[in-house]
Amino acid sequence: VTYAAWFVTMVYFVISMFTARRIAQREARQRRLADIALIWGGYFLIFFQLEVHPPAVWNTHFFIAPVWRQPLGVTGAVLAVAGLAFTCWARAVLGRYWSGTVALKADHKLIQSGPYRVVRHPLYTGLMTATLGTALSVGLWQTLAGAALLWIAFLSRAHREDALLSGQFGQQFADYQARSGRLLPRFRQAPL
Repeated sequence: VTYAAWFVTMVYFVISMFTARRIAQREARQRRLADIALIWGGYFLIFFQLEVHPPAVWNTHFFIAPVWRQPLGVTGAVLAVAGLAFTCWARAVLGRYWSGTVALKADHKLIQSGPYRVVRHPLYTGLMTATLGTALSVGLWQTLAGAALLWIAFLSRAHREDALLSGQFGQQFADYQARSGRLLPRFRQAPL
């Protein structure tokens, strides 16, 4: 179920990327290469379980007692599917302004509807939830390490995107930032 949800999400992203606007401004190549290394490394560890004999620590289960495997596995699958659904919703709302890199599109607009109303980076929120869920459903140290690499990449990207959007939209972004959380909704509103 978890891998099927990832496959559907990947197909949706590939198809929808053809409708995206052209990039007007993007980060330096060196920064993008660091992102690529973390992201591809993380996804590799999650999706390609490497079998070695005798088993190494990284390809053993992190559940100590077998009794925990099934409930944590089911919880992980639910988290993965929910996270990917949230990611697809965020991608649909972002529409033509989505980019696979930290970038501004031509005639870029600051999207503040749908999940962007309360979270500035719901794509990353959904993907971080999905990677944690996948790691729990698979249950290998290797998948947990992959999720950790992806979390590092997404946290870094969210911080850098905030800086880029702040430079582009100034006070409009500052107001948006005051009422929305980076990855989770704000529970307390900023003073007016």
